[in-house]
Amino acid sequence: MSPAILTIIIFFLCILSFIWEKIPLAVTCLLGGIALALLGIIDYVDIYSNMGTQVVAIVIGTSMVGLGLESAGISDMVGSALRRTGIAKNERLFITIIVLVTALLSAFLSNSAVIAMFIPIIQGMSKKSQGIVKQKHALLAAGLGSAAGGGLTLVGTAPIVTASSIVENSGLPGTRAFTFLEVGYSMLPVVILMALYFATFGYNLQQRVLADLPDNPLDTLMSGETEQASTAVPVWKKAVALAAALFMVVGFAFNLFDIGAVSLMAAAIMLVCGVIPWKAALRDMDWNTVLVLAFSAALAAGLNESGGGAMIAQGIVSLFGGADANPAVLLFVCVAVGAVLTNFMGNAALVIAMIPISLEVALTCGANPMCFALATTVSCMLAFSTPIGTACVTQTLVGGYRYHDFVKIGLPINILAILAVGLVSPIVYGL
Repeated sequence: MSPAILTIIIFFLCILSFIWEKIPLAVTCLLGGIALALLGIIDYVDIYSNMGTQVVAIVIGTSMVGLGLESAGISDMVGSALRRTGIAKNERLFITIIVLVTALLSAFLSNSAVIAMFIPIIQGMSKKSQGIVKQKHALLAAGLGSAAGGGLTLVGTAPIVTASSIVENSGLPGTRAFTFLEVGYSMLPVVILMALYFATFGYNLQQRVLADLPDNPLDTLMSGETEQASTAVPVWKKAVALAAALFMVVGFAFNLFDIGAVSLMAAAIMLVCGVIPWKAALRDMDWNTVLVLAFSAALAAGLNESGGGAMIAQGIVSLFGGADANPAVLLFVCVAVGAVLTNFMGNAALVIAMIPISLEVALTCGANPMCFALATTVSCMLAFSTPIGTACVTQTLVGGYRYHDFVKIGLPINILAILAVGLVSPIVYGL
């Protein structure tokens, strides 16, 4: 059996494991890499070669900064600032603003951390509004906004960093690492569409779909004492946390240093100043994501080196016209496939599966591989129609939503997002 066929078999067994979710994602990646090395398809060093890369440094650094902001009570500061604006006097406006704010914050912080921060904020705002703002309407919108916002920058969510690493290490002509804002070129229209959606049709749809759910489910689950707890945090800790986060954002945006170093410097400020204790940082760090990043590169290397990715890509190209296939149609196919699959499997696993294939599709049809890589990466962030595609949407289940609630409310914006990314990407990236 050829190396390409063996790699494809291992690759799809890993995808089945990703979907099955009985084996941790990082362990599946590790086992796949070990299998490829034992079969001689990749070198043994490829199993762990990604552990010391910029990608891993970025994830560790930004995660610690996020933990520091949470520890310093910044979520309560954001909630207080929002309450002072008076936006809770109009629920439709409040939900629209929440979508934009969660999206903006998720561009620089973990979207899971952002939605965790906004759950108590929404609870507090609903109480202050005297029934105008209903938690059931705001929670789901916040989750979707956070999911979309994670695709606005390179560091918005770990799978984008993974995708960038896979592209950079592919060795294929015309490929390179993503720049800081590049993914946002095609995700920004999605965020704008989502805000408009919840300001218009989406808001009305929520009124109908969620009519039989309790208005404020969090009041029975949470004590609402977060503000009292935050007052115990010294002002200097809040100042240091905000300064470190600002340094990180400015460093990323203006490329002051290597972005991996910038994120670690910001984390070091948090740790040295005691904003977050070292033991707490080690305990709360998302090590699963770090290890997925470290071990996933082996699967992509196997697809590239064995020719398995090229074989899958050739099959896709043949299905849509062979040598005469229209690159724009193939790009749209990659985007649509990514957006559909990400609603049923984690986007971390999906970028590992989709990026090598999309690169080969681009090269086979003579298109710009970076356009395909970036558009496909963004498509893997469009998990708006189910509660299982991405963690920040899953977290909104505290609102008592049912599976079909996500489908009915999220599917329209998911379709609009697919159209937006498919149409905008060739323009902003160059097909």
